[in-house]
Amino acid sequence: MVLLDHDLPFRQEVVATAGSFSLPIIIPGWVFELVATAIPGGGGSATVFHTTDDPNDVEAAPGSANWVAWDEGSVVAITSQAAMGQVTAVRVQAVTQDATLQIAGNKRRQ
Repeated sequence: MVLLDHDLPFRQEVVATAGSFSLPIIIPGWVFELVATAIPGGGGSATVFHTTDDPNDVEAAPGSANWVAWDEGSVVAITSQAAMGQVTAVRVQAVTQDATLQIAGNKRRQ
């Protein structure tokens, strides 16, 4: 199979330790069809948050960004949400166990 330039995926993963937020994943402007997958640790829960704030501001002060919880709310099992929309960053909050956030998207056609 030959991958065309527009088929190259964007993939990132970040972990939040129990009781904290992860560092944000900045989403490049060329990414579309974004899918977020929350993977809470056994017996724990996780919530994914996204923002449309300026990516430079998010990197400089993640706690000051306007974060919005995803539609799935707090989850206790592996959960994905497609069509996250045009967001600039995402992060995950782990409650009682560590949680992983996986992000995948496609390269926008020029």
